[in-house]
Amino acid sequence: LAESAKAHFAARAYSDHLALVRAYDGWKDAEAQQAGYEYCWRNFLSSQTLRAIDSLRKQFFNLLKDIGLVGNNSETNNKWSNEE
Repeated sequence: LAESAKAHFAARAYSDHLALVRAYDGWKDAEAQQAGYEYCWRNFLSSQTLRAIDSLRKQFFNLLKDIGLVGNNSETNNKWSNEE
């Protein structure tokens, strides 16, 4: 079942890195609906690890913002984020 969940995120044609991004994005959507724990349970993911990734992501964003590489406009910053 765990391999099936991984294959779902990978969509067979994508790298493990993109599978992780898809798993994270799905978790963020589930968290917004207060269903993050259930999402992790169904997909054999660690909510603790996903929270750590989320924290690191915020830290990296703040560092990039502090040195002027990105601004406050998330639409501009994420212009190419879904371009595989």
